[in-house]
Amino acid sequence: MDENGTYSWPGGQNTRPKKKPDFKRAGRTVIAVIAALLVLAVALTCFYTVDDKQQAVVTTFGKVTNVTEAGVHFTSLWVSRRWRRWT
Repeated sequence: MDENGTYSWPGGQNTRPKKKPDFKRAGRTVIAVIAALLVLAVALTCFYTVDDKQQAVVTTFGKVTNVTEAGVHFTSLWVSRRWRRWT
């Protein structure tokens, strides 16, 4: 212990060079996180549910293409579709 009450070790100050931040790696990590969140958001919006005792009319570009029964259904987001539920 020194006169000031501080401890020191041989070699004085820290002799290791400071690491510079790796911005390329951080940038890739940020892009990967954003891409994963985007994929997750798209995957979660590809499903729709029709309640019991209901039917859904699926329209593609304004024309009726399908009538679905109750249950969980998958859809693609790349085609303009709408669902209307009928009791």
